[in-house]
Amino acid sequence: MMNSLEKAKLLIRVAKGSINEADRQAVLTWADELLEEKIPEMTRLKETVIDFPIPIFRRYKGKRIDAFLLKGGKVELDGVYYPSVSKAAGAVSGKSENGWLVWRYLDVTNNREKPIDDIRNMR
Repeated sequence: MMNSLEKAKLLIRVAKGSINEADRQAVLTWADELLEEKIPEMTRLKETVIDFPIPIFRRYKGKRIDAFLLKGGKVELDGVYYPSVSKAAGAVSGKSENGWLVWRYLDVTNNREKPIDDIRNMR
């Protein structure tokens, strides 16, 4: 038995070979309906993964520095709000840094540290 994704792919292939525009649109609409069954699940998962504020941290000169990543790439560090992750990283080190690579978060799905750039790519 085919799952919804396989059915949608088949319908898209059928639609590409369809001569009649009305038939093609009807088949593509049907494919969209099949895909919508899967998309809400993926959307809910994505929304639960990105739940701001996100605790983030970095290490600098042997010390762990904790902060929070806010919506829009802003950072709250020791009660001070920075307009970007890079500005917050620079506030710690005193030099220009790529904050998306310096700041890290704990991925609770596998208990691993990852750069917050991974979060940016999830949006």
